[in-house]
Amino acid sequence: MKKKDEFQNNHLKHLFDMELQYSRETVECAPIGLKEGKIIGGGDGFVEGSGIKGTVLWSNYENTVREGFCKVQIPGTIQTDDNEKILFEGRGMAINQDKSQLSKWNLAGVFHFETGSEKYKWLNSVLAVYEGELRADTGHAHWRAYIKPRTDTP
Repeated sequence: MKKKDEFQNNHLKHLFDMELQYSRETVECAPIGLKEGKIIGGGDGFVEGSGIKGTVLWSNYENTVREGFCKVQIPGTIQTDDNEKILFEGRGMAINQDKSQLSKWNLAGVFHFETGSEKYKWLNSVLAVYEGELRADTGHAHWRAYIKPRTDTP
């Protein structure tokens, strides 16, 4: 059986970490596709990886499946440190796995991207798998995104 790091190194490449914070002010980013669910909130944050770094504005749309389990749609914009704009949308699931910690939610899903930037246009043809955690009590989320290694990325 392969070790965890071996699997990650052979199958998925770290794209970025994303830190998000809910805002008290309404932040509503338009989804890339159809809006699904009701808006729960949004905010700002930052993204940082080996080939991408910048600030983020985002929104959270949710559809409750059952108590403690919901579908999420997270559209937003990355403004890179080199002044490029990348639209993203995350779709996935959120679950509260521990009923003794009702404010802790685990999330997993897929990001897709749209950009006119020459430098980042390769993102238009990838899907990034993400996983992470949202703390409803603090409004803070941390996600990690991974892609299948490509030969045409920077």
